[in-house]
Amino acid sequence: MPAPSELPDSLAPLARRNAIELSHTRFGYDVDQIVAVIRANLSARPVKPTADAPAIKRKIDAINGLRAALINATDSPLYAYRVANKLMPVLGNGDPDAGIIFIGESPGKTEAAEGRPFVGASGKVLDELLDGIRLKRADVFITNLVLDHPGSREPLPEEIAFYAPYVDRLIEVIAPKVIVPLGRFAAHYLLKKHDLPEKGRAISALHGTMLPATLAYGDIHIVPMLHPAVVLYQSSQRETLKRGFETLRTFV
Repeated sequence: MPAPSELPDSLAPLARRNAIELSHTRFGYDVDQIVAVIRANLSARPVKPTADAPAIKRKIDAINGLRAALINATDSPLYAYRVANKLMPVLGNGDPDAGIIFIGESPGKTEAAEGRPFVGASGKVLDELLDGIRLKRADVFITNLVLDHPGSREPLPEEIAFYAPYVDRLIEVIAPKVIVPLGRFAAHYLLKKHDLPEKGRAISALHGTMLPATLAYGDIHIVPMLHPAVVLYQSSQRETLKRGFETLRTFV
């Protein structure tokens, strides 16, 4: 197989996959081989057992502790902006024992006013995408890479550096089997942090690709996706997002 660097961006993800030949003379045998590979991969998918009540309570307590620390983080580069504009930090919400966690870029002004992620126009798109694979917000956990509203601009490196440890801790507490970075900022951070071969590649080329990784608590998949807000500027991307979200059916 060629190396990813030897392929166009649209084909590079195929370098992480193997091929099985289909021939006319031994068609039955070849198909049996494909079936065996599919079965093996389905059985190997990361399935998260449900935590018991005491474990879930510990997770809730840990998340509440993170939330309190974030509220009182006066050393945050966005703390003064938050206070001056009477906004709230947005740690995220959802199932504290979720199998899938979504990580966006940063909360918008509406999100920071309510203290909840993805409640604006892009949130409606996300709800539609989740509904398409028969999931609800209560089934997953939704957060951002930067946990305060940065204003009408992209996050700065120092802001990502400050908030990323909160997100890392959130992942440790929830222990999801699938992490879905929404957009290039979250994808770049996660792929670089876990030193995956795909780090540095465009989010458009990685959209919907399942990338195996290992965390302290076990094996996971990172599945980069375009940010739902892209639909607000390019309506044609709605179908692209839907196709990407179909990848997550494997873990539902």
